[in-house]
Amino acid sequence: MKLKIGIVEVEASDWKRSVKFYRDTLGLDPLYLDEEHKWGQLKAGEITIGLNGNRQAEYPSNPSRSPVTIIFEVEGIAEAIAALEGRGIEFYDKQLSGDEGYKIAYFSDPDGNRLAIFKYC
Repeated sequence: MKLKIGIVEVEASDWKRSVKFYRDTLGLDPLYLDEEHKWGQLKAGEITIGLNGNRQAEYPSNPSRSPVTIIFEVEGIAEAIAALEGRGIEFYDKQLSGDEGYKIAYFSDPDGNRLAIFKYC
């Protein structure tokens, strides 16, 4: 299993302000921005910055209070989940239907920092 950083997700308490900062102040190129759902992605070289204005509302059971999530892209999500569970990782949220065009599974590191693995469908 190979992991590569696909997205660094940043929690945005004021989504419009965050978009303006990352797009206009830092000059990152938007991949897409969805104001209605308060979600967007901007390109920062090889890394994608995801802006999430709904983090706590979407995942209230999240054990981590970290405002940043490192999301690793994997080739096969089912295989990666099985491999990580075999190494003792416990996932607290798995969204595997692919209805949104991706599959993602969230877990935490030993310090409670939020991590995830994902695969575009």
